[in-house]
Amino acid sequence: MKEIDALQTIFDRMTACFRCHHQSWEVVETAAGAQFRKLEIRSAGTDFHEIGNAFYKGIKNTTQDRSTHLKDLDCDGVSLFVDAEGRKHIVLVDLKSNFDIQKICGAYEQDIHTFLKLHALFSLCEGYSLRGMVIDLIVACKTFKDTDQETRVLDIISMKCMEEEDSFEKKFLNSLLHDGPVKTCRMDDLNTIRFLPFHPSIKGVDVRLHLFTTIRYTDTEGIYNL
Repeated sequence: MKEIDALQTIFDRMTACFRCHHQSWEVVETAAGAQFRKLEIRSAGTDFHEIGNAFYKGIKNTTQDRSTHLKDLDCDGVSLFVDAEGRKHIVLVDLKSNFDIQKICGAYEQDIHTFLKLHALFSLCEGYSLRGMVIDLIVACKTFKDTDQETRVLDIISMKCMEEEDSFEKKFLNSLLHDGPVKTCRMDDLNTIRFLPFHPSIKGVDVRLHLFTTIRYTDTEGIYNL
């Protein structure tokens, strides 16, 4: 991919952060105490161009040191790929140990702010454009511990859906749990983006939110077919 080649050439001191994986890419949580450790993402015939966490981690001097809106948040994994229709995707993945509404909402925020940091760097690169691109925001965690936890979570979401306020639970999480693991929208449907004067190319890009949960609560790894 031309934009990946350009990114490596311009930021040549970080070339060790770039890897290519054929058909399967693993995102691994290395934090001590993490209970959900790995998500393997598969897509037949696809090359995943991974950008390692070290490339985009710890650049608060260009984000939160200069802005109350931009956060130096980092997701657990990023890659680019081209699908069968020729559309380019940026995939951002964050892993969480348990099904906690607040942490899941925060994980999507980590994905979004990681994308904004990478977009700023990619904008320097030949071949990069958001036109026709898809942004995949993936959050993965363990399934509910038991029926009591599931009931509590669903009750909270149900109450949020009855409120007038457009919460994340009402707009996205309810659909992800009841209608399927993927919710399609535009970037400016997300409150983080909507209320700030970002460039129209950012606000108008297609976004797919994915929610992966394990089959069993005891599972520490999972496989997701993208």
